[in-house]
Amino acid sequence: MHAGDHDVEPPVAVEVGHRRRRLDVAPCEHRRLGSAREHTVKATIVAATNRNLREMISQGAFRADLYYRLHVLAVTMPPLRIREDDVLQLADRFAKHTAHRYHLPDAAFLADARQAMLAYAWPGNVRELKHLVERAVMLSRGSGISAADMGLTTGLALPASPPDPIESMTLEEAERLLIQRALHATSGNVSESARRLGVSRMTLRYRMEKYNLRGE
Repeated sequence: MHAGDHDVEPPVAVEVGHRRRRLDVAPCEHRRLGSAREHTVKATIVAATNRNLREMISQGAFRADLYYRLHVLAVTMPPLRIREDDVLQLADRFAKHTAHRYHLPDAAFLADARQAMLAYAWPGNVRELKHLVERAVMLSRGSGISAADMGLTTGLALPASPPDPIESMTLEEAERLLIQRALHATSGNVSESARRLGVSRMTLRYRMEKYNLRGE
């Protein structure tokens, strides 16, 4: 064990973007193998998941105490399929990194590869994009990376999901719509709606008054 930041894979659920407000830094002691001295270290935990942990807690599939220890500051990342502006930028970055790592010449993406990446639904999100780009860079034999090099040819590419209307809204419009959806799904139950939205009942009440929304 060593001091520093530790990324935790699913099934824990906090993804944080601001270092100074991530999680409480908890000091702990450990003894290195073969050493008689205790060493104090500080660790910051950054956890991520694609699961609904509140539902898992209600089903007894995830520990509530662990959830509340980790859930200090949460950031929801939208799936890659609705972040078209990020797809090509990430692909270029992964390609340059792979070429540098394996001492390969830089190779640009050809037009068909760029079109295929934008049309693909990316069910595996950023990790899938990274792996496809790494493979394409290492296997590409020409001056550019084609859709075929990436495996994004007819038959593999999935139709992209239709855009959510929320993408064209302002922040306040989107917030109001999300609250309306939660209230509709819970038949106006404020407590249940707050739980689904991941906020306190008092916070939701304040937002409902702000947007003139009604619940039970």
